[in-house]
Amino acid sequence: MLEVDLTYDLSPNYDMASYGEWARCSAGIMKNQPGMVKFLGHSSVFGTPRIRTSSLWHSPEDWDKFSNSTVWLLMKQELNSFASDLAVNLRGVENSIEIPARV
Repeated sequence: MLEVDLTYDLSPNYDMASYGEWARCSAGIMKNQPGMVKFLGHSSVFGTPRIRTSSLWHSPEDWDKFSNSTVWLLMKQELNSFASDLAVNLRGVENSIEIPARV
């Protein structure tokens, strides 16, 4: 399995409605990708413009296929109109199990 973290800063004068639509649409696209196990979006509770998404893929090959697809390239191109300092961090996950959180 492979975990992929995408981080970026929202530009100071981004269009909130357009970004929200992009985020909703992109999350739907991500969840339907072959090899995708899980997709989560995170934002800072401290009011900073930093955003992080995490996705879990069955294999590095699944991520590689998606990250070289036209779908991803178009999503990333549109994201660049809202954000800066885009970074992707890949992390292998060995023998991963999901443990439910206690509330």
